Amino acid sequence: MPDGYRFHDLRHTGLTRIAQEGATLAELMRLGGHSDVTVVLRYQKATMARDIELAARMSVTAGEEIRLEEARIKSGGHDVG
Repeated sequence: MPDGYRFHDLRHTGLTRIAQEGATLAELMRLGGHSDVTVVLRYQKATMARDIELAARMSVTAGEEIRLEEARIKSGGHDVG
């Protein structure tokens, strides 16, 4: 192993990459051998791109729900869609 690196660095990088691929907290806990969820939460910090993706998907879904509600109101309260 190169100077300055520790086994823990490899472990942290591995768990971070697995979190970025969408692993659940339970999976990260099992793979990392952690029994405390607060320890595993630090790997979730690396999932910013996933957070952005989820927020964008939620925005699309919310927009569609608003559009359907507006159409329902315009139709006199009858279900549309």
